[in-house]
Amino acid sequence: MEKYLVILLKNGLSEGRYKINKELFGQIKAKIRPFRSQPMKAKAIRCIETGQIFKCAREAQAWVYHQELTTTMNFEAIKKACKGHRNTMYGYHWEYVNK
Repeated sequence: MEKYLVILLKNGLSEGRYKINKELFGQIKAKIRPFRSQPMKAKAIRCIETGQIFKCAREAQAWVYHQELTTTMNFEAIKKACKGHRNTMYGYHWEYVNK
């Protein structure tokens, strides 16, 4: 049986974590859909050392993962490097591409 995890946040702080079944997950998702914020438009990202351009941080993270530089898929880390919060990530410098 598939299990889904629902995490409730209030002002960025966790209010609870719940494991639920697929049916309940679908019901909750349908009820909260009208309140969902607009999805952010993906920003293209460049690896400065390789010159390779990715359409989004998730795609860049997948490349890093397949290069076996990490065992996790945390694309937020690359975003932090693009924003200047980190100098490098996974041994590479990253920047947003203005298109």
